[in-house]
Amino acid sequence: YSIPKSWNDLKLEQQLYCYTILMGNLPFFEVDSILPTKRIECAKKLLKLDDEFLKEWEADCLQEDSENGKAIFLTELQEVANVMTDFLFEKVEKTEDQYQIALTLTISPYPEICYRNTKDNLKKLYPPADELENMTIYELATTFTLFEAYLEHQEEDLVNQLIATLYRPHKPKTKDNKRKAYEGDRRLPLLNYEATIPKRAKQLSQMPIAAKQLILFWFASCRHQIIQSYPNIFEKPKAGKQIGNDYGWGGLLMELAGGLVHLDAVSRQNYANAFTRFSYLEDQRKLAELRKK
Repeated sequence: YSIPKSWNDLKLEQQLYCYTILMGNLPFFEVDSILPTKRIECAKKLLKLDDEFLKEWEADCLQEDSENGKAIFLTELQEVANVMTDFLFEKVEKTEDQYQIALTLTISPYPEICYRNTKDNLKKLYPPADELENMTIYELATTFTLFEAYLEHQEEDLVNQLIATLYRPHKPKTKDNKRKAYEGDRRLPLLNYEATIPKRAKQLSQMPIAAKQLILFWFASCRHQIIQSYPNIFEKPKAGKQIGNDYGWGGLLMELAGGLVHLDAVSRQNYANAFTRFSYLEDQRKLAELRKK
């Protein structure tokens, strides 16, 4: 078996299973055995190991060493599980033995979402590009704000709104749109179409919870990658110091865009283009401060 390098290497079924296992509770297990148990369960799924195979494996170990065979089997199983699932985790900074789930799912797990409207017509919704690379700064600010609101309030409706903002209908397939390759985004724009979100959110509320949680994890992974890629913009506050507002990163993006007054002027810009400009200006500001000293 090839060892996966990131969540992106897994099939949808594997992603759903592993995410559910990792985020689920194991109330009857000792604290020290929870992570090893979750690793084993995920490895069994990825390696397609059934209970019969595990019994044969254990029997082989017992045949080789009747006294220590059980311990040898458990050690070998854990070693295989650790190697197979290392990609699912990353060490917590400034700790030696604490791990957290790795935010590496940057390819959309659902390339389209289908549902039937009240007239029983099949409708399709599409996500942004992988790594959110074709999102505008306005769209990024909106989705960051919704995500941060969900983290704070844990309201299911905020999840539906976020997915309805990310997943939108296809632009009209006109000759002009095709000639322009849909300007890099096949979805209808968000700006001036915000009023369509509640209706989609209502439809998307019927999605299975596991599917919605996986989409949240995908968005969180992309968001994490973007924040890591632009340290000048998403600078961590020093101890006891705020980042300049109480609205999270979404609010910061609104501020960078010049506030609501100037938002329309920059809202259609790809966020990466805008961030490069903002990052350059921040470098110049820091350089000017150094010169004053």
